[in-house]
Amino acid sequence: MGIFNKNKEKESKYTLQELIEKNATSDPFWKECLTQYFENLNKAESEKINFLHKISLNKSLFNEFTKEIVKPINVEEIFDKYNKLTYNIDEDITEEKSNLELRTVVEEVIGNNDPYWNEAVLKIVEEIINLPDGTETTIVKLLNNNEYTSKQLFDIYLCVDKVCNKINIKLDFSKNNAKVDGLLYNIPFVIKKL
Repeated sequence: MGIFNKNKEKESKYTLQELIEKNATSDPFWKECLTQYFENLNKAESEKINFLHKISLNKSLFNEFTKEIVKPINVEEIFDKYNKLTYNIDEDITEEKSNLELRTVVEEVIGNNDPYWNEAVLKIVEEIINLPDGTETTIVKLLNNNEYTSKQLFDIYLCVDKVCNKINIKLDFSKNNAKVDGLLYNIPFVIKKL
């Protein structure tokens, strides 16, 4: 799936200074601390960028790291310590990034940041991603509740279909081709991961 293979691309998208500014959250003290730390660190620029990018994805680990960089300890020791810790959690970070990327795709497709609408579509798409290729289901089954009107269910179906197309998953209705003029959110489809 294309969305989940872009992790390496995204990591190198920022410069070190941009990552520092992004993670300092407009606080001049932390911006200076991070800048000083990375200036004193004897590593390649790309290694620094990759390290800061990875550690910033785990907020509790990033907070521990920032507490240590204000102490007068060897910068190389801090780097080695936290680099090992981020190495052990790479899979969790990748999953967290994938969820964040999927949420971004959902928001782009829907065209707004309405949590009520986005959460329903996100929930369904996550379930579709986790189901095995070739599974037959419906939008109503995936939603597993009846609080939506027919119009809302149809809109949710349209958004789910657009998001799935964007991440290379096809909702195949060909098995029910003669019934396509029915309510699409009730018609079974087969998940095809391209």
